[in-house]
Amino acid sequence: MCKKYIMQLFMQYLVRNKSHAVDLEQHVAEEKANMLHKLVSTDINETSLIETLTSDDPRQLCRVLDAYKSMYGRDISEVFEENSKKGNTEFCKTVGIIFRCLSCSENYFAKVLYKSMKGTGTDDDTLIRIIVTHAETDLAHIKAAFVQRYKVSLSSMIRSDTTYKYRKFLLALVGEDS
Repeated sequence: MCKKYIMQLFMQYLVRNKSHAVDLEQHVAEEKANMLHKLVSTDINETSLIETLTSDDPRQLCRVLDAYKSMYGRDISEVFEENSKKGNTEFCKTVGIIFRCLSCSENYFAKVLYKSMKGTGTDDDTLIRIIVTHAETDLAHIKAAFVQRYKVSLSSMIRSDTTYKYRKFLLALVGEDS
């Protein structure tokens, strides 16, 4: 049942045409934040929440999330973390990840990249997927967040954690340290 909602959330988010979206005015963002607060204050209605989350483009949703934080004094992801402990774990965890990605995606992806390489072994699938999918868009921002957060460059960590042609391929996408 919950997997159905998660798939519905991702599919609606991907399918919506948001390329011509306009910036959200502050009062509209606050109204939507209030509506979001009402939706998450009680038992979460997944269908209504999915509709609310997918009705705006990511920039507009970020405005709503910022308004929520200023109005209610906490990040919406904290609310979903609490709700995930009440039994609605899979759905709330997924929505929490989406919110973290929206609020500061470069920090989120820097963290995922770090986790893919830290310790023994490498989560190659995660490492490749993130680098390849972000190489032409926001990888420079992710690299900067990586250095700021972990005090080591992404390329040097790749260099120490991978070998041969695999390393060369990833470094060609990431670029050397500047």
